[in-house]
Amino acid sequence: IGIISPGSMSTQGLMALPTQWGFAEDAAKKHGTTVSRANWRVLLSWHVAETREQARREARDGLMRWHNEYNVGTLQRPGLQPFSSPDDAVDKTAFGEGAASVIGTPDDLVKLIRNIMETSGGVGSIIGFAHDWANPENTRRSWDMVARYVVPEINGYISSLRKSQKFVIE
Repeated sequence: IGIISPGSMSTQGLMALPTQWGFAEDAAKKHGTTVSRANWRVLLSWHVAETREQARREARDGLMRWHNEYNVGTLQRPGLQPFSSPDDAVDKTAFGEGAASVIGTPDDLVKLIRNIMETSGGVGSIIGFAHDWANPENTRRSWDMVARYVVPEINGYISSLRKSQKFVIE
């Protein structure tokens, strides 16, 4: 089953997830087999920090270099244009309507993942793309925040804690 990569995941890519799943089902049927959403993996890119402003500051320069020098200059991906500034890079990557990358807070990443799950009908795994948009220290902190806040939220690990809190309050 295909992977949506950070370089191709855009508004169109996000909205095309149901169509892509349909292609997988059609191909499997044609070959007398089935596919399972549990095996469908979606690759996303993100950089999270305590605030959106902090995430923007930490990722902007590296994101612009990664896009302009690697995706546009080295890979020469068809249709890609270089960003005009680091802020342009962040705005177009993470803050445009239907953005499919996050440069923001753990809550922003949770929202994107839930949107992907709803839009696509469900996927087996969300995989984070390792990049060097930010320096090593800020990148490690970003991944730590994903592990501490995003994964437990998405996997439902804290729903019991919320129920318990509500019970105590009531």
